[in-house]
Amino acid sequence: MNQLFQNILTASFHGSIVILAVMLLRLVLKNTPKKFLCMLWLLAGLRLLMPFEIKSDLSLQPQPEPIVEQIVSSQIIELPRYKSSHLPQESAPIEDAIAVVSPSPAAPTEVISPVETVTVHEAAPSIDWDSALPYLWLIVASLFLVYTAWSYISLRLLVREAIKIPGGWECDRIETAFILGFIRPRIYIPMGLSKMVRKHILAHERTHLEKGDHWYKMIGFIALALHWFNPLVWVAYILLCKDIEMACDERVVQFMELSERKEYSAALLNCSTNKAHFAACPVAFGEVSVKHRIKSVLKYKKPGFWISLAGVIAIAFVALCLVTSPVEEKTAAPGENNVVRVSNVDELLSAIAPNTEILMEPGTYNLSEAETYGGFYEEEDYYKWDAGADGHQLVIVGVEDLTIRGSGRLVTNLETDPRYADVLMLENCTDVVLEDFTAGHTIALGECSGGVIELQGCNGVQLNRLGLFGCGTEGLTTYLSSDITMTDCEIYECSSNAATLYNSNSVTISRCRIYDIGREDYGGYVFFDISNCQSITIENSELSNSDLNMLMHSAGSFVTLKNNLFVNNRTKSAAFSISGENVVLDGNKFDGNSIRDWYSSFGNAAKDENGNILTEEVLHDLYTPDTTETAQARLVIHVSTVDELIAAIGPNTEIVLEGELYDFSTATGYGTSSGAYYYWEDVHDGPGLVIQDVDNLVIRSNDGNVKGHTIAAIPRYADVLAFKACSNVTLSGFTAGHTREPGACAGGVIEFRDCDNMTVDNCGLYGCGILGVYAEYSSGIHVKNSEIYECSLGGIEMRDTDNITIEGNTFRDLGGEETNFIGCSNITLDGNLLSPDRPNTFYGTENNAAPADEEDLVNLGHAVTAFAEALFNGDTESMKLYLSSDYDLPIVIYEDLITVGATPAAKQDLPAEYANMMETKGYCNITLTYVTNANEYGLLSLEMCREQGVWKVQYYTTEDTEIHLLVRDIYNFTWAYFEQDLEILKPFLADSYTGSVDVYMGDLDKGVININDHGVHDTVSNKELAKMNTYSVAIPFKKDVSNDSYSYLNIAFQRRENKQTFADGRTESEWVVVDYGLTGNASSGGIEIKTIDGEHYTGFAMIIDDPSRVFLGTSTDKGFSANTPGKRISEMFDRYPTALAAVNAGPFFDDGTTSNAVGSYPLGLTISEGETVWTEGSYPNMKGFVGFNTDDELVVLNRNLTQEEAEKLNIRDGVSAGPALIIDREVLPAANEDSGYNLRTAIGQTEDGKVILLCTNGRVWDNLGASYREVADQMMALGAESACLLQGGSATGMMYRADLPSVPQLYTTLSAGQTQPRRQPTYWMVAAE
Repeated sequence: MNQLFQNILTASFHGSIVILAVMLLRLVLKNTPKKFLCMLWLLAGLRLLMPFEIKSDLSLQPQPEPIVEQIVSSQIIELPRYKSSHLPQESAPIEDAIAVVSPSPAAPTEVISPVETVTVHEAAPSIDWDSALPYLWLIVASLFLVYTAWSYISLRLLVREAIKIPGGWECDRIETAFILGFIRPRIYIPMGLSKMVRKHILAHERTHLEKGDHWYKMIGFIALALHWFNPLVWVAYILLCKDIEMACDERVVQFMELSERKEYSAALLNCSTNKAHFAACPVAFGEVSVKHRIKSVLKYKKPGFWISLAGVIAIAFVALCLVTSPVEEKTAAPGENNVVRVSNVDELLSAIAPNTEILMEPGTYNLSEAETYGGFYEEEDYYKWDAGADGHQLVIVGVEDLTIRGSGRLVTNLETDPRYADVLMLENCTDVVLEDFTAGHTIALGECSGGVIELQGCNGVQLNRLGLFGCGTEGLTTYLSSDITMTDCEIYECSSNAATLYNSNSVTISRCRIYDIGREDYGGYVFFDISNCQSITIENSELSNSDLNMLMHSAGSFVTLKNNLFVNNRTKSAAFSISGENVVLDGNKFDGNSIRDWYSSFGNAAKDENGNILTEEVLHDLYTPDTTETAQARLVIHVSTVDELIAAIGPNTEIVLEGELYDFSTATGYGTSSGAYYYWEDVHDGPGLVIQDVDNLVIRSNDGNVKGHTIAAIPRYADVLAFKACSNVTLSGFTAGHTREPGACAGGVIEFRDCDNMTVDNCGLYGCGILGVYAEYSSGIHVKNSEIYECSLGGIEMRDTDNITIEGNTFRDLGGEETNFIGCSNITLDGNLLSPDRPNTFYGTENNAAPADEEDLVNLGHAVTAFAEALFNGDTESMKLYLSSDYDLPIVIYEDLITVGATPAAKQDLPAEYANMMETKGYCNITLTYVTNANEYGLLSLEMCREQGVWKVQYYTTEDTEIHLLVRDIYNFTWAYFEQDLEILKPFLADSYTGSVDVYMGDLDKGVININDHGVHDTVSNKELAKMNTYSVAIPFKKDVSNDSYSYLNIAFQRRENKQTFADGRTESEWVVVDYGLTGNASSGGIEIKTIDGEHYTGFAMIIDDPSRVFLGTSTDKGFSANTPGKRISEMFDRYPTALAAVNAGPFFDDGTTSNAVGSYPLGLTISEGETVWTEGSYPNMKGFVGFNTDDELVVLNRNLTQEEAEKLNIRDGVSAGPALIIDREVLPAANEDSGYNLRTAIGQTEDGKVILLCTNGRVWDNLGASYREVADQMMALGAESACLLQGGSATGMMYRADLPSVPQLYTTLSAGQTQPRRQPTYWMVAAE
């Protein structure tokens, strides 16, 4: 598939050149007969569709180049990912850093005594578009073919009752003449044409048939279907259709007099059509460019000889110079290499030759699938196949000056199947370079007996930026070879050795990462097995996470190990086996290794760089951990770009910032890439970086200049740096914050979740960012000597965290408290500088704490009203009085107004979040509705700020944004429904709507409705909404003001296709309604939904009369798997089509990424409809179980339940959950825990058996959420005898539909930063009666 797609892209590239040439010739030869232009378009189509190439020395086409953009040659050096849990608690002090890898051979270096450090030029991993794009292309191309078939069948049906007439067929259901069919084409014309018109139409269509134009057009459409992604092909197809018709016109009228041509033009005009239905299939008489064609017909002159000759020359030029491909150079010029690009294994093998540079395009090259695999060796070949026990191995023989370069380790793979074969062997080769690809076997680790790369009798071989992996017994093997360098490579998962060197000289392994050597069952042999070698140097490399017999074996060899880091390795015997006195150990570091002895009993000792003997005792003193020290060795990596920063993230690493700005939004693979220690977390308006499972990490600037180095993020809902389950991390000497304007963020700067021993030292943390530092469920958080400023919510907030030190910091210009601790212990505050008397200039010219009293609200309302009246009256001078001093945009007026909606004149007129903004921030965003002279609703959006005590407008707009368009349609439809106006309501209904067309028949004089409470602004952005084609909304209203309960008008919208504009200037709505109806407190089918609220939350309680209707639904019936994602709550109604309601259930595994692991399987015992579907795992700090037995009684336990116990209790449906809140009408102690406020979900049962499913909203400014106790109190108020909490937070969700098959509505709101409900494996479902 990849090769086919690559061929299509290459053909599209070269075809585009032909198209551009034809378009140019079309302009130059505008008087040439159009039949020549049709021939030129045919040549362009052939170049797009030819499955082969015609070689020509006359070709002007460029040499074939890959169309898929090549990954930059500077690839990521991925860190070996050993887990922090394997590290010892205490290690020897390490005073000096270890040198780092650099992927660029020419990278600058600098010396930091006593070791070398170099700069990494790496790119973060990106998504594998090379694999995904071919399937996208195939899907769209298939849709074109489906459309063609549909068009043909539709037209066949349309003309099935046509009547045979002389020369064609006549039909009363068509508007223009056309040809239909290819094998036996027929001419169809409209019925009722005059004799004169019919004559000319039939003559035109017969000419089409004689010229074969219907085949021309089909060829063009096939080219368009295969090259749909190329805009030039679209243009070419349109021009082809035009030129076909004009060429046909010319041929028909070439012998006509002017009077006949006028009759022909009248016939053409009579059958003209603007419909595009005929574009795919038939050739239509009046299809395109009728006006231009009539002019051409009336002005037609027979072309002269020279004009026709020019057309012939143009055709010959395109055919010989552009349709053909250039002849490839087979040999290189003296002193130069022949460069060959390859995209498959056969091309790779055929390109192997001296003086050649082979560039491998992204993809997998399986040697076992080569056409020549296992064939005989020919003298003219430079490779052969050596037979082994289970297959053949590739041997490159006697080649000089050969380079094989991939497109990067992450995207180029060289592999083989036989386990007894090396992946690649070089025999008697000289000056060979292998770089930028990964090589290994295709079968599982540990099952191979062949290596990866072997060099025999070779000289001058460079191995750069390779990934050599098992299964393979050795990553590198050399025999009788010399001058070998291996730089910036990775060797991993090889079953025996990393490198085996025999009788070789001048071998250097530098800046490499070697890890996971050895099989799981018995481990490996050594990192390096070196025998009878001279000048072997292994330096500046990391060797880790391996279970070996020993670290190195050296027999009669001269070996230097210099500045290497050995970490988390285990040896069964000694570290080194040395025969002879020629091994030097210089500046190496050892951390977390389990080593029995330094030397084998039968070997010699190594020396240091000065020739001193390093005895067992000396090494013991140097490297045995001192229990009083906890320092751990770290690799030092200097980074200058954000890609280098992300690539360097890993344990035991010290990242040194050399650059000025590291903007995560500019990173390669932004939002899509992931590594072993980081991922991107989707938030409301973009991805945020999360670093996870890292131990012993330092991120610091190179000079301690806080202002000189900045780490930034654009998404305002994302934290700048978030750490999850990390330990021993230090951040120092830089600034971090968002790149948006101050005050506009909902994400913080630095966040710690489930972390231990985290330090922020000498940093600047600024807004926009709601908090400088936030921590939860962590320990040992130290923030010192830093400046935290201009954050909108406060400086530091920590929850459920202990051992906190906040010292020597400066807090200024904050929107809230400097520090806030909830459920924390062992807190030390010392030497922090607060600045209450310093003017706060962050949110305006005045202090943002000015109270929003009633007078202030009246002033705001007056300013809004006055500015709106001036705007709609065109009074620019009055508008200027209310514009802020920093307003620098054009002043736009609007004069098409009838009325303006109510403006806030008192506090109760403002939504809670607006009042909060006024009181704490000094600004307010207000949206007003207005009615135009066309009796349509519009929206005026105002951003208000205080300026010297007076409310001013700092921004306004009446433009129809995506949100405005949706809100306007919500407003108009809701208004029509409650005002019982069917004339306005009906145009909103989609053509597919099949329900009853009704309006609200209640008495709203006794109730109240708030049309503006649609929640659109809180749940979706313009950018996200632009990508959506459906949207559901629930408008709350009270049927009776004396009742606190709300009902809801649920509306399901779908984006309208082909929106029309009417003659009077009105346009159709952007959205149409596909379903609508009422839900609410009124009982419907034994289910009642009540609204609930508290001091900090709102929510819903669903009460089900019959407990037998409640069951546990699962996301799959094929068994849970870590690789199978869960389902969103709305998708459960597709899985259970007879369900009326769904609420999230138990805890689940979720790695926080967009991978398949999202919501994949539950944690703990899970039983669904009498079957135990899962038993593994548990949620941290959660003990409890809740479920129904076969008597439909809710069983609530405050402990975990085993499968055997569940069987004894006759549990039919249940999940591990907790904590339990109520048992036997008694509130348990767990309800009184300091839980904080959050979205909550709970399940309970009353004495008479009714089931209560309760959800609260949260995590937004005016709706923080409920505590455990508040949920328990609500359950008690609803009469629960027993109740238990379920999974909460962003997993909380409740959906309900009153009947089948109406669309279920989401009752709960999403938390801040959440764009859609989460995927989960289990839900409590309610079946229809």
